Amino acid sequence: MIMFLNFLKFFKKQRQTLPFSVNHLDSQLKMINDKYENINRGGCCYFAKFLRDKLEQQPDLKVSYCVIFTGNFLDILTNTNKSLFELNTYYDAHLTHVMCNINGYLIDSNGVFTSIRKTPYKGYTYGFVSESKIKEWLEETDVWNTTFDTKYLPLIENDIKNLQLV
Repeated sequence: MIMFLNFLKFFKKQRQTLPFSVNHLDSQLKMINDKYENINRGGCCYFAKFLRDKLEQQPDLKVSYCVIFTGNFLDILTNTNKSLFELNTYYDAHLTHVMCNINGYLIDSNGVFTSIRKTPYKGYTYGFVSESKIKEWLEETDVWNTTFDTKYLPLIENDIKNLQLV
């Protein structure tokens, strides 16, 4: 189920100190981003899943998925004639990107962001989605952007497993 909140207030309230250096994680993520061509054009959901698995190895750290929709969500509901709960597929939901949210920080291969406005996706509609929904979407490979070459997934997963959270 996709849930929507007043994100600016949510992220401001939620941002807390992380148990590792945000700057160090940011630089490592950018190195991964530079290493794999088009990682955010078909690989972002995989990246978010791998990253969440790594981050949740930290004690007492809860990571959620933040999804970014193209356009206005109300227009999506109107144009698809579907209710919020019927947007079951990645394609139906008009998603453009998946990131991790941890204590109010938005994290993807572009780095660590302290505000929605600082991401490359400012101005889009944001929401949260469950891990089970991410798993469903990962199986819908026919609707993902094919610009990204999935042969890199094992290498990306390994790079994320080797991130140094200090």
